[in-house]
Amino acid sequence: EGAAVRLAPSLMATAPAAPKKATTAWAGLAVTVSQLEDPSVFGRPGEMIRLVLEAFYEDYAEDTFANANQRLEDLSQLAVYAGQFESLTDFLTQLSLLNNMDAEAEQFLRSARNAAYTIKGYREVHILFGTQPAKAEACVHADAPLLCNVRAGSVQR
Repeated sequence: EGAAVRLAPSLMATAPAAPKKATTAWAGLAVTVSQLEDPSVFGRPGEMIRLVLEAFYEDYAEDTFANANQRLEDLSQLAVYAGQFESLTDFLTQLSLLNNMDAEAEQFLRSARNAAYTIKGYREVHILFGTQPAKAEACVHADAPLLCNVRAGSVQR
């Protein structure tokens, strides 16, 4: 992972400048970051997630969200999944790829829905004007989707 910049010492050094109400939380953050930066933890994404959950997120979630148990269970599952990666970089790369795949799948589904609406609209125009073909189908020609009119066995495009 290379030489990491240590954030915990800076957090400790700036603690006196934190507002009085934030002093305890600031100190807790500095301790948690220090633990995350420890070589035995840093770069082990599953362990890093578990540490953050235990350090403060469990309490925060329970105080903030009606569905805290579900959120915490999801994050626990994420920690288990993250535990299979040898480095933080590998884990984050995989997450990025999964997010891209999800976005591509969503785009494909949107395109498929739009194509279905187009075909439905095409058929409705024929019904509206009384020109409904005997049969309308989607077909593919040269890797491009075309709407084919099938009448009496002949294809008209």
